[in-house]
Amino acid sequence: MKRETQRFRKRILTGLLGMFLTLSACAKMPAEPQSTPIPAETPAFSPLPFEEIPIVTYYSEERSFSYGDHFVYTEAFVPLNGMETHPAVILCHGIGNDHTSVNHFAMTFAERGFLTITFDFCGGCADCQSSGTMQDMSILTEAEDLSAVIDHVKAMDDVNPDYLFLLGQSQGGVVASLEAEKRQAEVRGLILMYPAYNVQDLTEQMYPDPEDIPETGEIYDQTVSRQYFLDALSVNFEEVRKGFAKDVLILHGSEDQTVPISYSEEAAKEFPRAALIKVEGAGHGFELPDAPSVDNACMSFLQEHTPPDLIYQTQKE
Repeated sequence: MKRETQRFRKRILTGLLGMFLTLSACAKMPAEPQSTPIPAETPAFSPLPFEEIPIVTYYSEERSFSYGDHFVYTEAFVPLNGMETHPAVILCHGIGNDHTSVNHFAMTFAERGFLTITFDFCGGCADCQSSGTMQDMSILTEAEDLSAVIDHVKAMDDVNPDYLFLLGQSQGGVVASLEAEKRQAEVRGLILMYPAYNVQDLTEQMYPDPEDIPETGEIYDQTVSRQYFLDALSVNFEEVRKGFAKDVLILHGSEDQTVPISYSEEAAKEFPRAALIKVEGAGHGFELPDAPSVDNACMSFLQEHTPPDLIYQTQKE
């Protein structure tokens, strides 16, 4: 199992190193999984350099749906490359943001052959178009939303359900990792951007005794409910990470003051098959100067886990 972890780490770092200058690869020591055994090594496909990936046009449309009493606003970005089905990436936004905060990646991936899905978590922000309020939201309710989105996406006629990826930013990264571990037979790979794994430590610092948690409180500059904090404390993140046996790419800013990079460094040691990329000088979120390098890293990862003939095809006339 160590040998498989080393092979993945070597593949991803070799593919990324030299593709960009603003990122530095932080290779971790191989870690033995503590629960789910590592399966046979993921097939590796050779990625094209970012600038050589064929660019296609795409269209976007609303594909909202409901489950139970919840309405989930959803958009799809669909490549126009002449293919009937596409590998898909579901993008999860952070707390206080909405689906538009991940539009850059939705458009970038769609232009390069991946159908991408953006959506608003229920109660994920004050202005989200999905149902619910931020006082109804927690990482566990968002995990339920994401599970419903996965079902919704897998049923789409233009999606290849065998090649489904999850990408999450900040709290969306935490949520994506929860669902990836639960549904790893359905998830091809996981990309995490500055995942907010410090939510438990922040909660414990503010409320050493859970009995003292008020009806509402502040975290990440947002007002949330008592249940938000209780749900955050209820999750064993170490167990979740050690239980996900698929490949993981983590990107984190070296100057992140909201979620220090040390949390991703620890996570990279616990995921059985992970590579951590440090975005030099970046804070909590990637700015325009970081975009090309981050795009390179993500597309390299996606290509390595998807057969080329599912991605690249001449655009229809």
